[in-house]
Amino acid sequence: MQPQDNQHTETTERILDAVALQDTRTHTLRTILILAGGALAAAIVLMLILMSLAQNSLPGETLYSFKTNVAEEVTALTKFNTTAKAAYATTRLEHRLTELKILAADNATSSPEHLSTVAALSAAHANTVMGAVGSSEALSPEEKITALANLLNIARAQETLTDEAVEFAPISEAINTLEGSADDTLREAVFTFASTSDAAVVSAFAQVHIADISEALPGLTQGSRAQTLTIRRVTDANEAIIDGDMADAIIYLLKAKEAIAVDRVLYDTERGFIEGQSKEAGEMPEGS
Repeated sequence: MQPQDNQHTETTERILDAVALQDTRTHTLRTILILAGGALAAAIVLMLILMSLAQNSLPGETLYSFKTNVAEEVTALTKFNTTAKAAYATTRLEHRLTELKILAADNATSSPEHLSTVAALSAAHANTVMGAVGSSEALSPEEKITALANLLNIARAQETLTDEAVEFAPISEAINTLEGSADDTLREAVFTFASTSDAAVVSAFAQVHIADISEALPGLTQGSRAQTLTIRRVTDANEAIIDGDMADAIIYLLKAKEAIAVDRVLYDTERGFIEGQSKEAGEMPEGS
């Protein structure tokens, strides 16, 4: 064989070896990707299973930490604008209220540490709402007030519940602080709106709330604390309107709606929601 032929053969063999090596690397990479994809799919399925199992877990139960620190946090990461962040934080605060309602209705005993976790989470959710609403340029003043009022309604319901239930005494002060902070933030938003907006806009906003209250009032139990508070706050609002103080008028109207919301959340919807619930329909303690 001529030297030139030997050189040609060696070159061909090197090319074939390189192709074979490349095929091996490609196969290995493909195998790794398949395994990685399978592991990722398995992790996603496991995550979804755990999220489903944790959905109804309560403070102190095994999956509760996973629900609040993983599942809900993952969902929160999917909220990209301030409006969505505030809305989801409000939803999370509603979850904490529901948990407290179930514990109260079941006469459950939770350790102060577990209850403190709920209080701390509630405060974090409320701060997220107040921070997001305060920094949002996408929300109108009316929308900001509505978002803050919804937050305050939940905070007030938590305060009412913790004041009533002896087992919640360890977190009563923290919940009261939360409610007070939400109330202060709402009042500031209302006074800013009333002092900087056109009088017709402010009046129209008040009329919307008057219409909402008129529609909801017949649904309250006759003679109940909620009915009494609602009528009292509407009367206060009317007097404020006569005096030309629209900021106070709106605050009173929001307080009337708060009384209705707390009654509905804590008592009305609970009839049939929690078996064995014994509270009188519409009963509500002093406070609003």
